[in-house]
Amino acid sequence: MTASLRVRATIVGVFLFCGLSACRHQVPHYSDALMVYPGARQVQWAKPEWRKSQVMDEVIYQVDVDYPAESVISWISDQLKGRGWQARDEDYWNPGLPTSQVRGWTQSADATVQPQATVYQWNGQWDNGSGDITDFFLRYEYPPHGEYTLRVIAIFTPTSIAKQIPKTPQPQVRTETAAETQAAASFAGCYELRLGRWWPWGFGEEGKDGFFLVTPPSRIQLLQEHGIQGFERDGFLIRPIKGTTPGRGGPSYWLIGSNGQVNLEWNDGFTGVTLALGKDKKGQLSGWARPHFDYPVVPHIARVTAQRIACADK
Repeated sequence: MTASLRVRATIVGVFLFCGLSACRHQVPHYSDALMVYPGARQVQWAKPEWRKSQVMDEVIYQVDVDYPAESVISWISDQLKGRGWQARDEDYWNPGLPTSQVRGWTQSADATVQPQATVYQWNGQWDNGSGDITDFFLRYEYPPHGEYTLRVIAIFTPTSIAKQIPKTPQPQVRTETAAETQAAASFAGCYELRLGRWWPWGFGEEGKDGFFLVTPPSRIQLLQEHGIQGFERDGFLIRPIKGTTPGRGGPSYWLIGSNGQVNLEWNDGFTGVTLALGKDKKGQLSGWARPHFDYPVVPHIARVTAQRIACADK
């Protein structure tokens, strides 16, 4: 999987969110881009908060319809078109990744549950020409459900928020310069990572039985040594410090970004997490964590800091 297929966030845990107090059962003051299919059940409305006084609109519901839900997709598409929305061929949050209007349904396995679930997912995306984005996520999952229980998640993101949410960075194939080598030397060393709360919701039982998808190890070393195998050939190596709190394993590497930034990557070609970090006024690294998967998902981000520690502690 190329870096352009890395997406910002996972659908895992999405249905837990509507147990929070933010969920509502009335529809006033929600975007008219969020339509509820006739006959839908378990309809729940919410306004996830991005930052203070900045909210998105969301509705989640279920429809009893056989896979591949062509009637539902057609109805949603026609309703949005009639209200001035245009379907997008390319995912706004992940440049280079086609939406389901182009690629159709995707199939994957959800190993975060036991027994492992089979997931079919369709992600349609629209914009209204003013910068607002509407996503419709259609999902079949079995077990526990089947190919007759469709879950729909619709999210309206106003342009004021859409412009702020980081997009997945695209790879830049180029020869390392002397300046980049010098920059790498300034970042190399040992760090303690502190990951904040995932927004707009968490990932359920992340870490249960030692299974991690998007949580990096708590203490790491950035080596000034290039990887030689697989995905690690993309950059310098990252290694967990012995005895650290467990986290995601697999291929891990770091890259020098633009504007004095550094990107830390955990990626096995299917799932992973990217930490995009820059130096603050005190010289400490901080920035955003973004999970990525090989299919379109609801965007997720979390604040993260990397505090330099003595490598003698490793």
